[in-house]
Amino acid sequence: MLLIHETIRIHLPRVNQDIVVGNNFIPVLTKFIKDGQFDQLLLVVDAKVHESPRVKMMAGRLKRSLKIPLILLADTIRKDYNQVGRVLHRMRKFPLSRQSCLVVIGGGHLGDLMGFIASVYMRGITMVYVPTTLMSQGDSIIGKVAINFMGEKNLIGSFYSPRYTICDANFLDSLSPRQIVCGLVEVWKHAIVGRHTSLLGKVEHLLITGQFTKLPLDIISESLTVKTHFVKSDPYDANGHHRALSLGHTIANYLERDPMINHGEAVAYGILFAALIARRMQKLKKSRLESIVDTFGLFHRYVEKDRRVVKQMTSSNLLAVLSMDKINTRGCYNFIIPTDSGWGIARNVGVELIKDVVSDFVARVNAL
Repeated sequence: MLLIHETIRIHLPRVNQDIVVGNNFIPVLTKFIKDGQFDQLLLVVDAKVHESPRVKMMAGRLKRSLKIPLILLADTIRKDYNQVGRVLHRMRKFPLSRQSCLVVIGGGHLGDLMGFIASVYMRGITMVYVPTTLMSQGDSIIGKVAINFMGEKNLIGSFYSPRYTICDANFLDSLSPRQIVCGLVEVWKHAIVGRHTSLLGKVEHLLITGQFTKLPLDIISESLTVKTHFVKSDPYDANGHHRALSLGHTIANYLERDPMINHGEAVAYGILFAALIARRMQKLKKSRLESIVDTFGLFHRYVEKDRRVVKQMTSSNLLAVLSMDKINTRGCYNFIIPTDSGWGIARNVGVELIKDVVSDFVARVNAL
């Protein structure tokens, strides 16, 4: 039975994006595709996701009812330049045009990869995205996509949104606790920058109870509402508001050079580091810092990667890599930080202050 919890409509300069949060995506997807009158459809599914009996059954129904050819992307999905070329080569076997539509079912890496491809193929074609993890639902594609290049994360990108995103909570039932918790990190980020106390309370409640089955749908919709606010106010990342969504990502991009640390885990450590920067620069009251530290401690019960993180956190290595981060300008170190009012940009952060925060960060992590 179809259950739509909420539909979020986002008016962006080049597209109106609809995000549906609910259960049972097939009827919603089928209606949109039939109403769209596309000349050709292509279904792209994460091979690991396709192993799920439920997804395999749904993909089969889509293929039969809508006569959609299927591409499975096997192995670990690498959202890099080489993978873009390989996928485009496979796509050229189908008669796709500017009036065609990609239907993408998978996690965040696949969404970013195919979103970038949809944005550049014939200068842009329509995409429908069905994210299958909590991270890719609560922090779904809105406004921009990117791929990695030469070891640098998200170095090449486009301003692009899927026309339709369908967040089906049924997918979350098959996720491991670690996958759920890593998705909750991005929800936590949105609660911090949006000063969304009720959303923060829901995240903390889930972490305390460990009740990760049948997650409340409003966790997803409220997280997306916060993200939508920042994207709509700065759709082209021009006035700085969009950067709030990068809280924790400067350090996360550095930590993710270790393949054993996944994105959600890295962002959690990155938010802690950013909070310590903010406190040192007197942008964050002690009570708010301790609140962030306490919530990090709840995440830490599930995503502990202390030895690997501490091993990487040397000032010399960190400073060398940070110099290449997109947020930095003219050789100056900048950080997105939590503040008492929500978030801000710490500009021209000195090398000595960064070194002091690295020491404080390592000491706090070792003490957990």
